[in-house]
Amino acid sequence: MELSKMRTKIEKYSGDADTYFAFNGGAGVFDQNCRCIATVLDESGIPMTGVKVTNMRPDSQYECLETNGLGQVEFWFGPGAKFWEPNEGPHRVYVGEGTQVLGDMVRGMGLPDGHHAEYNIAFRKVKRTVEPPVDPEDPPQTNRGCVFAIMAFLWKLLFKEDVFKW
Repeated sequence: MELSKMRTKIEKYSGDADTYFAFNGGAGVFDQNCRCIATVLDESGIPMTGVKVTNMRPDSQYECLETNGLGQVEFWFGPGAKFWEPNEGPHRVYVGEGTQVLGDMVRGMGLPDGHHAEYNIAFRKVKRTVEPPVDPEDPPQTNRGCVFAIMAFLWKLLFKEDVFKW
């Protein structure tokens, strides 16, 4: 089931680091275990071991675990995770330790309408891509004219014709 149907939200990373952990996808299942399994992947999609992941609990305490050999951590939900509409679930999970958030945050997890629910989410390390602004007065230079001139020269050599016969 899509996470949005389980009333979760993705809070985008707002820091200024060159690399961060972006939300990479997830799914949820009702009437299963009361937990969240978070997987952390590197830029190539390979699970990362020893990365700290934090679960901010309903009691405002931070539960921080390191990813295992499969790049996963597992957080269990207790009775305080129950919530009903219009409220959102009380659990927030992100890569980082304590208040140090190193990427996107998945929030609103818990036990919707008191039902057991299992969340499977993934974070992937990505490089920030910031395009430099283009100055309309001084646009970037290209080498199209140079390429055209070379092509015209080669045409003349190969076919003994001048491209510019007009």
